[in-house]
Amino acid sequence: MAVPLPWLNTWYKWDEKEGLRFVVENYYDYDEGYRFDLPQNWKDKFTLKEYNINNQKRVVFYSLEKSKNIKNELLTIEYFEKNNWKKEEKKLNEKNKKFIYLGENKKTVFVAFLNNKYLDRNKDFYVDRENIHKNFKLLY
Repeated sequence: MAVPLPWLNTWYKWDEKEGLRFVVENYYDYDEGYRFDLPQNWKDKFTLKEYNINNQKRVVFYSLEKSKNIKNELLTIEYFEKNNWKKEEKKLNEKNKKFIYLGENKKTVFVAFLNNKYLDRNKDFYVDRENIHKNFKLLY
């Protein structure tokens, strides 16, 4: 099944002295009801892909090389059905897979996985768990 192209919103503010000034870039998933504000240090250096495999949805953010080729996974936001979350959480803990609980709505639990091995080596993309959590906003 083809997944539609994701959309990013880029917001600027008018400054009479300096003209347009970048404010924030964000990714929205209106179907699932959330917004994710991208870390400012990722501006113009990432891409993302949406996946839906066997009804398991996730969004993966990748770093880009200067040639604009995908380089490394930075962050994954994964969606779990709320009624299966406790079972899935137990599996993640048994595998010792570290995740960031982002929030939940009526039907979905959202968690994030950071690629710390890459982020720790590449300060251009550094972001901490607290900022990932803070940048995630439920819409409804």
